[in-house]
Amino acid sequence: MRLPGSQRQRKGPLVAPGAQRSAQHEGDPTTLLARLERTLAWQRARSILAVRLDNLGDVLLTTPALTALADGGARKVTLLASGAGAAVAAHVPAIADVVVFDAPWVAGRVGDPADERRLVAQLARRRFDAAVVFTVCTQSALPAALLCRLAGIPLRAAYSRENPYALLTDWVPDTDVCGPGMRHEVSRRLDLVQRGRHSCPR
Repeated sequence: MRLPGSQRQRKGPLVAPGAQRSAQHEGDPTTLLARLERTLAWQRARSILAVRLDNLGDVLLTTPALTALADGGARKVTLLASGAGAAVAAHVPAIADVVVFDAPWVAGRVGDPADERRLVAQLARRRFDAAVVFTVCTQSALPAALLCRLAGIPLRAAYSRENPYALLTDWVPDTDVCGPGMRHEVSRRLDLVQRGRHSCPR
């Protein structure tokens, strides 16, 4: 029996709550069934929204992940990007369409709350099967994930440090830290595409 306060005395690295629960319930039939259902849903998904809302260079570093999402043309990938980032779309064959949105949670942008409402309505009309929100490790994917949820997109994958609960259906705990030896951004985004469908339960 653990004594009160013993949790505070433990040493060692912090573990994302979802990752800790995943280890505890790895063999739980309900968890395994949910993962199988999500994996099948991702396999069936044909219209994918890829979210990359900051700068042109960040979108360029995301192009290998966008190519992986497109799966040789088997899926239609629509890029949700800033005005600057959208300029890349014409030069990336994996991007079938682009939606421009200058997000107010990105530095240097203010916007109007009506812009978010219009975006949600636009995304809802397109009836995407899934969304993948790409970020660097100092950003939060949750504002974009909320917009995708409001738009009715059923599958939503992203990295997050905090438990996103229902904002993400496919949560990959973000353990990257800026510094020497950190994972390259291209690898980070490719890993998200591969790991999102096998993510932690909330």
